[in-house]
Amino acid sequence: MKNNKTESEWHPLQSLILVLFSFSALLSAAEPVWRVPWQGVRGWGAVYILAEPGPLTIEIGKQDLNIYEGADVLVARLLAPDRHPLAEVRIEDDGKTGRFGLGPQQMVVMKVDIAQRGVCKLDIEAHARGNDLAWGVRTSARHVFDSKALFKQHKLGGDVWFEAPPGELSVNFQPQAMAQTISLLDATGAPLAEFALVKEPVVYPIPPSPKRRLLGLRIQKKQLDYRIAGVTHFKGNASQGPFPNSNFWASRADGWFNIRRIRHSLFPRRRHLFRLPGTPFRAVFTVRNPDAAPAGFLVSAESAGLPGIQLEPVGGTVRLAAGEMRSFALSGTLPPTVRPGASLAARLRVSRAETPALTVYATLTVTAGIAPATRNLDMPLVLKPYAHANALLGYEPEYVPNAPYFDLQNRPTIRWRGYHRHLSDAVEILDMDGTWRHAEFMSALKAALPGFGGLYFPTFSMGVKTAFDRGGACTLVSAYTKEGRRSVLLDTIDDFHSYQVIPFGPVGKVGFEIEQFTGHNTETDHPAPILLSVRTRDHKDHWASYNDLFLYLPERGAGGKIDMGEPIKVSSRCIGFAPHSGGASAIASRRDKVHLVWGETVEKREGVPGVPTYVATYDRSTKTLGKPILVAHGPPVNDVHNSPGIVLDHEGRLHVVTGAHGAPFYHTSSLAVNDAYSGWSTPVPVLSSGRKYEGTDEDGKGEQTYLGLVCTPDGTLHIVSRQWRIGVDSYHPGRLYAALAYQRKRAGKPWEEARPLVVPPLSDYSVWYHKLCVDRRGRLFVDHVYYSVHPTYNNDVPGRLDYPALMMSPDGGDSWKLVQTTDFLQAMEQ
Repeated sequence: MKNNKTESEWHPLQSLILVLFSFSALLSAAEPVWRVPWQGVRGWGAVYILAEPGPLTIEIGKQDLNIYEGADVLVARLLAPDRHPLAEVRIEDDGKTGRFGLGPQQMVVMKVDIAQRGVCKLDIEAHARGNDLAWGVRTSARHVFDSKALFKQHKLGGDVWFEAPPGELSVNFQPQAMAQTISLLDATGAPLAEFALVKEPVVYPIPPSPKRRLLGLRIQKKQLDYRIAGVTHFKGNASQGPFPNSNFWASRADGWFNIRRIRHSLFPRRRHLFRLPGTPFRAVFTVRNPDAAPAGFLVSAESAGLPGIQLEPVGGTVRLAAGEMRSFALSGTLPPTVRPGASLAARLRVSRAETPALTVYATLTVTAGIAPATRNLDMPLVLKPYAHANALLGYEPEYVPNAPYFDLQNRPTIRWRGYHRHLSDAVEILDMDGTWRHAEFMSALKAALPGFGGLYFPTFSMGVKTAFDRGGACTLVSAYTKEGRRSVLLDTIDDFHSYQVIPFGPVGKVGFEIEQFTGHNTETDHPAPILLSVRTRDHKDHWASYNDLFLYLPERGAGGKIDMGEPIKVSSRCIGFAPHSGGASAIASRRDKVHLVWGETVEKREGVPGVPTYVATYDRSTKTLGKPILVAHGPPVNDVHNSPGIVLDHEGRLHVVTGAHGAPFYHTSSLAVNDAYSGWSTPVPVLSSGRKYEGTDEDGKGEQTYLGLVCTPDGTLHIVSRQWRIGVDSYHPGRLYAALAYQRKRAGKPWEEARPLVVPPLSDYSVWYHKLCVDRRGRLFVDHVYYSVHPTYNNDVPGRLDYPALMMSPDGGDSWKLVQTTDFLQAMEQ
């Protein structure tokens, strides 16, 4: 059992007693039957436990399937309603190697004293190739599973209870070569229907009902996968809404409770503030009704050692419409007698008014002193499960963390984002007086676009960049209109107090790029050039399609009014853009030259080492577009993740870095200044280390994705990307993990090795939705939002914008810190 107790890690509100028993079944592998009821779930998941004050005992079982090579390890982590860790246990591999088949039973018992009522969460991490283990949980408390409906125990029977939505339903069974009969039960256990399963997939209707109801499936052999639309499987973002969906079910009818009605009703679950003794504090939380109908909630403040805590507004019963959110704040003054370094806590509790047992709480911790987030970081920043920059370091920015883009006076502008990935309505600007201004643009879009229906990924993907010229500023959005999805330019000539709304290009599946400042592209006499990709047809390869690529060169007319001009066709084989992560610019302008870079789709893979990467230049003085030049290949072929980037250095030479998807980027530079047509250097790989496995050299193989690229005043190139790492450091030992990594190349020097900036809290797949930016003083900025392959981890926080943070380096990558508003102010021109 892992028991790394530190003063900061233990939950201040719980009295803990942890007891661990671990043993193997007395049965031989030839008869692997469990002695305790369990579920045989395959893969990662979670269990939500309706915990009452007092002792809580949880039995956790594991059985290795031994289908694949590699260790099969289970980690179970019990979390309080506020996601403080209560206990963690680990069940190692059963020691069998090769394709042994079902191994022996392994089990641990976790005992915890619960001090406060609430819905706890038990995370189950199945670290195994191919989800090569099955697990189960038993506890006397009511509990609901959140996992795939995939079972791997042919000698085990049992029930699956779920809440069915009203109307017609069907269940799709994947029997996995196990014929059997399954009974459909009502909430009392009475049979409603029987389903005869054969060895092939089969679909059966479920009797319809005008209202939601609890149903059960009585399974004879838990060797199957089942799918129920609207219960375990959901179609597209329209049905998902802002929250990713989950599969909730219980193994007993009397264990079921509706976790959906409380799970996303309060966020964040933890806030950590640092204040000097005798100074005030205030922390804002959001209460939300996750139901599709109005509902009442009980909202209250509870002191857990922090005296004089106030709730603003006053709590009590709060009625919220469907999906409505309301802000509540815990405030007070840290007592002047608190010793430096000491922490005091309070809670904000939210319960369902009609079922008070459905309750969760958030914890506010106030520590006496200066937040570590204000100082340089000890690199890398190592995140812990449910403990990111705020919980670890007291990071509490006054701005909404997102990529900053800087105007000609070096003021930052940030695309505002809300609690989910489709929610943005403004650009935030730091004014000279040190206050952040919310420059709302939604009303302008509604007034200008008939049938306006919202924005598509405006928070980290489609259009977070802002570009500046001497006459104003522009940003792009992708908007739903009555005609379909349109690309829209938002232009302002009065410092974001009003906007021109300019739709451009065709309706449909489009992507775009606007030139942003990357260090030495100093053209500001014209509005920023724009590239627009328009999908024309699909490709047989999953990550590829054919797109027409167009260049727009907007100009300002009388009164600052924008004229988009006629689009200039650049390519008919563009592979498109992957803008959600990286943020490298596809355009770099200097004087009359507009330099472009893009990747292309190929018809056949054979003999092509990667996505062909082309460069072309538009000359404003002659109004001509030069011929495309192939400068490099970004591996693998036909993969839209491989979006390249282009920058100019301090001498005016062009630098292109290809994209990649789990392979090295390649770098090449022009032989002449501000000239794409006088030759290019031989492309060289950017990364050659990080992922060590059999067959690689001592420092492993280089694997990176999602290019961020800028150039600082001294000509140093900087890259931030996602890097696969294993076997080269002490983080996540034995497990592959995806670091947010940094590299640089000083002028005339080779590329340095990658250094992790941020280490994820969990191993295996991650994506960071990062952007790399540079301000007019050459300081580096990297924002990130962590996303894990573990669905119950991602789903714990609404939307896909979990724990955002913004880091900066004032010294060209030597040191890093979390950004404070004062960091911006120090470099702004007055």
